Amino acid sequence: MLHPPGRPARAATLPSPRLIVGLCFEPHDLVISKYVAGRDKDGSTSARQIRRRLVEPPILLERLARTAVDAVKRELIAR
Repeated sequence: MLHPPGRPARAATLPSPRLIVGLCFEPHDLVISKYVAGRDKDGSTSARQIRRRLVEPPILLERLARTAVDAVKRELIAR
């Protein structure tokens, strides 16, 4: 699992006039998912969200602790 448990319950739904419903990640879940993916562009985007205080580091660490990822990658993300 590359995302924190409970993510679907925290997703916001966005209805549209065409009877399509979009799901948007809760910001902390999005940042953790991006860090776990490990792409350069995702890391810089996530770092900006932290600097701009759009997400809170203690919540990110709690979500990371509940995300299935190997110990080496977890340590890199937590820095």
